[in-house]
Amino acid sequence: MICGNCGWYNPDESRFCVKCREPLVAASQTTERNPEHSKKARLIWGLSVLLLLLIILAVAIPNFMRSRIGDEGPGPVGSLRTLITAETTYATQNPGHGYLCLQELGTAGLIDSRFASGTSARYRYVITDCKGELPHKTYTILAYPLQPSKGQHTFCTRENGVIHAADPGVSLETCLQSGTVVQ
Repeated sequence: MICGNCGWYNPDESRFCVKCREPLVAASQTTERNPEHSKKARLIWGLSVLLLLLIILAVAIPNFMRSRIGDEGPGPVGSLRTLITAETTYATQNPGHGYLCLQELGTAGLIDSRFASGTSARYRYVITDCKGELPHKTYTILAYPLQPSKGQHTFCTRENGVIHAADPGVSLETCLQSGTVVQ
């Protein structure tokens, strides 16, 4: 039996606490607990809850930040695929004209007008080889970060539809020749 006064464990047949000499009350007769024991239990429980919350936050915050990055658009690879599809669609429907520049793709209704401005999310997009006399038989697209930071790449493609990734700041030719192929 536990003493309600000092928390000492006493034999079940004892009527008085061995340590503090207070009368012992059977567990069925009292609802009161040792205040010191109760404070310790609340402290341990509170610290456990706090630790659990910190673990959840440590996992949730990086995932939340990644999801926010994803909210800014399909990303450069998805945008390049959109541009490749738009170029292929136009060239197929207008065989005598070939390929178009960004603004012309927007005017033709093949891409969103905001995207036709050349900037989407955190990247700038440039289509080359589309100026001059028609038909434009080739095109190259370069997507480079507006503000290069760790983990970002320059992406490029040409009319074959193969997307390459390279370090930020490289030239279009370097990206196409030695960039890593993106699947």
